[in-house]
Amino acid sequence: MREGFQIIGTNVRVGRGEIDFIAHRDGVFVVCEVKTRFSSDFGDPAEALTEKKQRTVRTAALTWARANGVELWRLRFDLACITGRNLSVYPNAF
Repeated sequence: MREGFQIIGTNVRVGRGEIDFIAHRDGVFVVCEVKTRFSSDFGDPAEALTEKKQRTVRTAALTWARANGVELWRLRFDLACITGRNLSVYPNAF
């Protein structure tokens, strides 16, 4: 557990989509997309979270939530960006 979160799953395959990780704390299920770059030479990792990728993750998360009896309003979509050794987390990113 980190920051009080319980990790539910990593690299969760749902249909055609994949969720990088799902965590839970205080009744909220965080669906997190992780984008990594070795350096910022080719832009910010957040730029790689396209609308298409967001739709894919959302669809996978909704399918996962329904299959696991999780109410949809309990989902939160975060983005974690790793550049080199730096981590930035954006809650409610999409």
